[in-house]
Amino acid sequence: MRYIYKISTLFLLTIFTIRGFSQIENTLYFMERIPQSQYLNPANHPDCKAWAGGLLIPVWEVPMIDPPFIHLPIYMDISMPLSLSDYVIYENGKPSRLFARNTDLQEKFLKKLDPINNISNNLSLEWLNIGFKQGKNYWSFNLMTKYNFIYSYPKEIFELPIHGNVERDNNGVFDGIGVNSTAYQEAAIGFNRQFSRYFRVGLRVKGIFGIANVNTANSKFTTAEITKTDDELVNENGYLPMTLTTNADMLINSSIPLAEITTDTNNVPNDIKTPDKITPKDIFKNKNYGWGIDFGFQKDWNSELTFFGSIVDFGVIHWKNNVQNFNLSGKYSFSGLSVNNFDIENINADSLLDEFFDGYKAEKTTNKYTTKLNTKIFFGGNYKLTKKVAIGVVGRMDKNPFNWEYSATASLNLKPFRWGALSLSSSYYKKSFYNFGIGYTIRIAAMQWYAVYDNLIGTAIMPERSRYFSMRWGVNLVFGRGKKKVIDKNKPLLYTL
Repeated sequence: MRYIYKISTLFLLTIFTIRGFSQIENTLYFMERIPQSQYLNPANHPDCKAWAGGLLIPVWEVPMIDPPFIHLPIYMDISMPLSLSDYVIYENGKPSRLFARNTDLQEKFLKKLDPINNISNNLSLEWLNIGFKQGKNYWSFNLMTKYNFIYSYPKEIFELPIHGNVERDNNGVFDGIGVNSTAYQEAAIGFNRQFSRYFRVGLRVKGIFGIANVNTANSKFTTAEITKTDDELVNENGYLPMTLTTNADMLINSSIPLAEITTDTNNVPNDIKTPDKITPKDIFKNKNYGWGIDFGFQKDWNSELTFFGSIVDFGVIHWKNNVQNFNLSGKYSFSGLSVNNFDIENINADSLLDEFFDGYKAEKTTNKYTTKLNTKIFFGGNYKLTKKVAIGVVGRMDKNPFNWEYSATASLNLKPFRWGALSLSSSYYKKSFYNFGIGYTIRIAAMQWYAVYDNLIGTAIMPERSRYFSMRWGVNLVFGRGKKKVIDKNKPLLYTL
């Protein structure tokens, strides 16, 4: 068990030190041979009678010929509203200057932004996932550690400096700036049942233990005053011809039991100090409890066509330990950025942040608070072309702190052999259709290796143009996948009430 202790400590340290970039993992939805597909729809059921996986089942140590060879049971995704090449102009394969060099590039950049934009990073480690079949029922239990990070910002942050104070939508309103980050432990019991020949329902009930959280509960920034200056001054001092004054009303909650939040003279948080050593025993001293529910269904219209839908991560966490609240208010005056070719090396981000926070004061309290899980909604269908080939479509909605994000995935699903399956997908996400994914599973006797990647090809070939990437690995033990003794009769071509 010593190696498990080392891995858990490393993972939790990563949670508290990462400074990463909503998440999308749609390819897994169609891979029902993998028990982990129940994480996206509890009504999914693997084609076996029992299974076991996770870090506590050390079969992940057995290497396989396929990358990544050692399939540690982990999930990770990184998502950004735009790719690096949208912000930075590349010359001779190297970053040269920012997008704002000319008007045409500025307009193209703005059209790619949403009213609220999110940069996110998600990690999860599967400690245990076991399940079994009981007649028409499937039961499962899983234990996971999860980490979610989202930084949100409005389009207005870029639009105001570029267009200035002109009549347009959302003029001078910067609502939606904030950081929301949560680390928590989740234990869940899942159940799904074939209620009729054509209808299956699944439910997962979760008990949640909150580890740490930073929550932007309220974020309102409005323009108080804009003063235009002479355009000729741009040539003299290299600054935008305006000064900007904003009003702020912002509430930031935090519960970080293993760290100390330091503040400046205005009570504004400016740093987080973590101890040199963190043990799992320290983590579980907290009493930040919560709950969550996943619900899903599958509806067979006929022997070829299936409809499905699910709601995942509907729930809350109540934060009580080491709680600190910071209610920011005040004014900030901005005189502009230097526009001398917008050279990347000449922009001092640290001085801008210092100037920003010097204009605000914070009222510090210790009130308990509640946060919601990042709920996800799926809906779609699957059509079997043959017994071994199917096509599927799934739409997805993700609830972020200040907006919803939408995505859709089309998938080609192949089951050429009983020991393997393959899914190829293409997703529309972040205003782009060029997101290609792949998922596969390989089984030898009771050992089942799997890997699922969304947008693997685009990220590998042109990383500077990639907007998101996700991956999931793992190994399961699966039992009871022998040949069926009784072959089900074909369902009617058209099922009606």
